[in-house]
Amino acid sequence: MYQSTEQFGNLINQDSRTFYALITVGDNTVSDGIRSIKFNGGSNRSDDFTIGSAVSQYVEVSVADNNIKFESEEILIQIGMTVNGIIEYIPMGYFTAETPETNEGEITFTAYDRMAKMDMPCFLSMGDTTTTLAILQEISQDSGVQIVTSGLASKPCLLYTSPSPRDCS
Repeated sequence: MYQSTEQFGNLINQDSRTFYALITVGDNTVSDGIRSIKFNGGSNRSDDFTIGSAVSQYVEVSVADNNIKFESEEILIQIGMTVNGIIEYIPMGYFTAETPETNEGEITFTAYDRMAKMDMPCFLSMGDTTTTLAILQEISQDSGVQIVTSGLASKPCLLYTSPSPRDCS
């Protein structure tokens, strides 16, 4: 999780805030002409994470036509506020843009976070006994999505085998 400054945290709790947006696409940065960014997504219930389920979100973005290619590009969206005279941006995530629509000088597109890349069959090439971190590492390699595992404990795991499933604790 990204840790903002204490000043940012204090400002976020005040009334009448002004937010800024920053969209980065490759070497291009867009800060002017952003008309709207709407975040949509879900959350996990409880304190556990089950392999095979994921929290995913998407954004709907409208910007002034700026001749930047968004389609199929991974974009970084950041939201910021002015802290001590400088805009402090908080990264909201990386998203891959779908085919945009252009209408009267405005580009609108939907972009999905990296969890969309996880929507594929998972065939692990490890034995029956492994660890939770080894599973996450292989999923990361297969999907191309970086999975941050620092701070996670590696626990022994028995994988599902036919005909009866095994337990991962």
